[in-house]
Parts: sequence; structure tokens; C-alpha cells
Amino acid sequence: MIQQSVVIPMLKPGSMSLANFLDEVKAIGFPAVELWNREDDFEAIVEEARARDLRVVSMVGHEHVSPTEGSHAEGFSRRSHHDRLEAELRESIDIAAKYEIPGIITLSGHRNPQGSDYETLCICAEGLRRIVPYAEERGVNLNM
Repeated sequence: MIQQSVVIPMLKPGSMSLANFLDEVKAIGFPAVELWNREDDFEAIVEEARARDLRVVSMVGHEHVSPTEGSHAEGFSRRSHHDRLEAELRESIDIAAKYEIPGIITLSGHRNPQGSDYETLCICAEGLRRIVPYAEERGVNLNM
């Protein structure tokens, strides 16, 4: 049995309907799907997946695109992001708990040019410590 998941926005052809794509995912034998962002059709995607006995196992829990640095740039590597990330992750954790999504993807962000890798790692840990107790209380994993 396959124990992997399919990332919907990465693999779904633009010309294929979500329903047909999920039918194919199920036919291949995948037990689960993942999302990157919660778009307006989030609930519909969860319902369509569940209708096919597919689990939604993770989604990205916070905004991470920087207008100047690109994708994956904004994460816990900068203290200036911690307040926003904590708020966004709280909301995502609540949604994950409501829809029984076991994992939230969180990103470290780019390296911090003002500090060493070790200092940046410590800054990430500092920010994560703010949200980990809430995630544990709600039964949601933070996947970094």
C-alpha cells in the first residue's frame, strides 16, 4: 500500500477538474493529499477529497512569499515576522483541528545575513516556542 500523499497544486494539471484529479489519485492508490494555501475553495477541496476517502494531511500554515525576496523567504528566521506568523499559525491550527488535518507546514525563511546559521536557528526556535504549545493543545503537528 502506498503511504505517500499528493500535493494538489503541484501535480494537478490545470486542464483537469479537481474531481477527476482526485479520482485518479485514489485509483493510483494514494491515501492522502496535501494543500499549499487555503484558497476560497478550501472547504470544497476537503469535501471532494473526503468523498473519495482521501485524507487531507497537511497545508501551509502561513504566508511565506516576500515581495522582494521571493517564495519561502518569510519565516521564523526573522524576529520581525514572529508576531504575524504566530497569529497566522493560530488561525491555521484551528482550521486544521476543525478539519482533522494532522499537520501544518511552517517555514524557517531564508538565512539571516546579519547572523550565523546557529544564531538564525536559535531565532527560529524562539519563534516556534511561541506557537508549539497551542499546536500541541489542538493536536496538530508543525512540520518544518
